[in-house]
Amino acid sequence: VSKLGNHLSGQGSGAAAKEGLTGRETMAAKSPVTTHVLDTATGLPASGLKLRISKKSGENEKGELVWTTVAEHVTNEDGRVSGLMSGPIS
Repeated sequence: VSKLGNHLSGQGSGAAAKEGLTGRETMAAKSPVTTHVLDTATGLPASGLKLRISKKSGENEKGELVWTTVAEHVTNEDGRVSGLMSGPIS
């Protein structure tokens, strides 16, 4: 329960905590997009899930939207992807 409480409050005990950063500040510094995917059937982290961030890049000659992949990764055993993006979507 204490791990869950620390997670929800953004507190931790690693290097970031020693520098006075909360978990949320640490994640935001690494990537503007963060994830924590849970399997709704089990309530456990969903590992091995492919995530893709795309941005609309225009329309084709038929008027259909065209999307460009910005980032693509797979969730780890904790249902997270560290460094999903290296900066803002431009």
